[in-house]
Amino acid sequence: MKKIFTTIFLLVILSGQSFSQIKVDYRAYQSPVRFQENRGTCTAFSIIAALETFPGFPSDLSEQYVYAMAKLMHYKEMPEYGEGAFLKFYIDILQRDGTLREDQEPYNPNAVLWDKDETSFDKMKKDLGGTLIFNLLGFPDFSFKIQPQMYTYKSGADAQNIEWIKSMLDKGVRAIPVCYGVNGNYWSAHKGSRDRKIDPEDFLKVSDGSNEYGFKVAKMKYGESVLISQILSGKLEAYFTDTAYAIKDGHAVAIVGYDDNGFLIKNSWSKRWGDNGYGWVSFDYHRLFAQEVMALHLGKVYVDDKNFKESSNWNESEFWIKSLPREYTNDFFNSHTKSISLSVVYHGTAQMPRFDEIEINSYDSNGNLIGTNYGTCHGIFDGRETGYEVYILQKDAGDFPSAGKIVINFKTVKGETFTNTYYNVVAENKEYKPSNY
Repeated sequence: MKKIFTTIFLLVILSGQSFSQIKVDYRAYQSPVRFQENRGTCTAFSIIAALETFPGFPSDLSEQYVYAMAKLMHYKEMPEYGEGAFLKFYIDILQRDGTLREDQEPYNPNAVLWDKDETSFDKMKKDLGGTLIFNLLGFPDFSFKIQPQMYTYKSGADAQNIEWIKSMLDKGVRAIPVCYGVNGNYWSAHKGSRDRKIDPEDFLKVSDGSNEYGFKVAKMKYGESVLISQILSGKLEAYFTDTAYAIKDGHAVAIVGYDDNGFLIKNSWSKRWGDNGYGWVSFDYHRLFAQEVMALHLGKVYVDDKNFKESSNWNESEFWIKSLPREYTNDFFNSHTKSISLSVVYHGTAQMPRFDEIEINSYDSNGNLIGTNYGTCHGIFDGRETGYEVYILQKDAGDFPSAGKIVINFKTVKGETFTNTYYNVVAENKEYKPSNY
């Protein structure tokens, strides 16, 4: 019996620990999986994936705009100009300029080639994918930003800190951009499943000068932390079993969860990759190949506080709503509730008005007013900078709530009033256009 147990135990270890438990899974909070196609814009897609989980932010923001801004502002920092960008290039842009909606600056999927003899400036202009430099130099009247200093950026060894990333996910950061060293062919062919994660066991051997080991066997021999540190310091030699697996590129994705031995990632290679666009990267892979990571903590629906003049160049149809699932556990009262996070998303381009009152009325599928459990809300909730977010239809654990119809009465600080109606609102990352226009 002891021998059989030992054999099973080793098989579990060597097969990728498929019995691991999912601790955090934020897929329900994500916007749809995108497709960057043949452009080196993965960092923009990972950044935008994070921003699209914020209340008050559209579920479809412009990767084109932030990538163009990053390249325009930072192209001189690249030793040799090429496609792609570092996550750190976006930090100042997200705080100062923010980004726009996808419909304002649509993504161009077509890669543009340049001659090697062209100047870096000329290459950069082509790399912008059709976005005009002139359109990037002015400040938009209205944009979606991160709050000043509400981010944490790490690189090198700090980016490889598994526990820190897990702590950010535990605290509610729902998408964390990360840049890995990758082999494109290996990633493209990989299924990214939980029981067979992207993992160095697939392509690395470890040598101490006398003996050669597979990666997982070496980890059992030396211990996880010792093995990783000695590989990174060069005390142990790690080499590819086939040069076709060599790390040749960088790729950015968003970490959106974890289990006992790896991170759940959202990719930007369409739903055809992995599990409907999602996959799993082992902690070992992360410790060896993570290059940058950035947690974005708080979004800001930008209105210029110092020079605010309420614009009259808006209309009622520009006020959409966004739903997100909201799950809350109170250990003190031993309670677990689910509700809808509801926020206002402005689809105009001029400065949006400020609201003095927002009254939210929720109706069931039969048209009956839901008058309990925060179905009817009155007042201003959680500040304009997060899109006037409010939690509605709170219920005990079970299925998330939904509403057949939501009617919102808006009143601006200037006393203007209007009413919008939205139908079939569910607890997922989704926007709703008012139906009464």
